[in-house]
Amino acid sequence: MIRDLSLLLVAFLLLALESAVGSVTQLGPLMPNLVLPIVIYLGITQEIALWRVAVLSALLGALVDTASGNALGLMTFVHVATLVAVRAGSLRLLMRGRLSQVAITALVAALGSLLVIALRSLFRANPQVPSTSTRHWLIATVVPSLATGLVAPLVIQLVRRVDARSRRDETATLARRAASES
Repeated sequence: MIRDLSLLLVAFLLLALESAVGSVTQLGPLMPNLVLPIVIYLGITQEIALWRVAVLSALLGALVDTASGNALGLMTFVHVATLVAVRAGSLRLLMRGRLSQVAITALVAALGSLLVIALRSLFRANPQVPSTSTRHWLIATVVPSLATGLVAPLVIQLVRRVDARSRRDETATLARRAASES
């Protein structure tokens, strides 16, 4: 429980940072998705049950939907689909070095962006999008995917540290409970 709450808190703080940087730099849709590396980390972490990480990914997606003004459920679906694909693909064997973290996260972010574009075009066209040209969609997909890939090693390292610390805290709490019950 402590692990889940600490991961949600880290995601919230990263979203707040992303919003602050986005409002200052006016990057708009070219901003990296700082929560996606957390979803990928949850997908490669085998010690947490699939149902639990699926719920966490859904909550992270709902948090992104709420913060970005997307239709509620859009990024929720994309994050859970990403989690299942990462878990099914057994990408934890490939995510050993920083270069592979950048490459895999950029690829997953690009596929997620294409999924978002497809879902938006199927269900509701976005009147705020100025262009529907192939070049526009290519830039809107590739640039944020590369940016997300570049920040992925930093986010994954942060999440690993927070997760390890919260695991230690959880273990210590359980040990104290067992000692007090004895």
